[in-house]
Amino acid sequence: MRPEPDHRIPAPPGSPAPPGDAESERFVRALRNAGLLIGLGVVVVLGAVALLAVIAGGILGLGVPGRGPGPDRTPLGVGLLVVALAGAVALFFAAGRVVRRAGPRNGPVVPLSPAALERHGRLARSARGRTALAVVIALLVVVIAFAAAHLLEVIGGGGPVFGPIAGIAAVVRLLGVGASAGLLAVAALGARAHDRAGDHGLLSPAKLERDRRIAGLIAPYWSAVALLYLAWSLLAGSWLASWLVWPIAGTLFLIVAGVLAAERR
Repeated sequence: MRPEPDHRIPAPPGSPAPPGDAESERFVRALRNAGLLIGLGVVVVLGAVALLAVIAGGILGLGVPGRGPGPDRTPLGVGLLVVALAGAVALFFAAGRVVRRAGPRNGPVVPLSPAALERHGRLARSARGRTALAVVIALLVVVIAFAAAHLLEVIGGGGPVFGPIAGIAAVVRLLGVGASAGLLAVAALGARAHDRAGDHGLLSPAKLERDRRIAGLIAPYWSAVALLYLAWSLLAGSWLASWLVWPIAGTLFLIVAGVLAAERR
């Protein structure tokens, strides 16, 4: 495709900064806030699932009194999970709305001053390094969480499927995945903010539209994933396997977002 034109206009000495400088700062803040909302939503959902595992395992005396560990102990956990899913979906909707409203207010293309362009480029390079570090840390957290959970199961000698040891192991796995997903969401959108704001020295309408399209996918996509998770867990009774929905869905979402971001680049 034809490259987008560079609309930067050199400003005379002493003139006020172009309106794009303020717009770019607002855009960066919006994407950072969206990353925090998405990360928080993922942590809320997986934290609720971890609490459900605690209740099913009879840990901390939670659940229905008089019932031993097992899925019949979990009405309280299921109720809390539904509430957490509703809250997480609301956070995803809010993140999408934040990104969709982050476009420039002063025209379809907003030029940046050379100083703002240089600053965003410098911060983008630094943020990409932090994102790479965040990916490594997230992978280490997941590996450590799964290794610790497996070690707990070995030390506990296996035990019942819904026993306390299995519940604690499930909690460790889920918290590890949740922390990693939240870290990646915050790091990725933080890096993308400066990269997009300083790209070609302007806020490109085509690229902003791609950002809005990706943001528009967030709420309905993750709502469907949450429904799939509940159906697999509750209707099929597959609590031990249904957690796989989240990493698979996250990988597919990254692929879709990457394809959309690569269009007309």
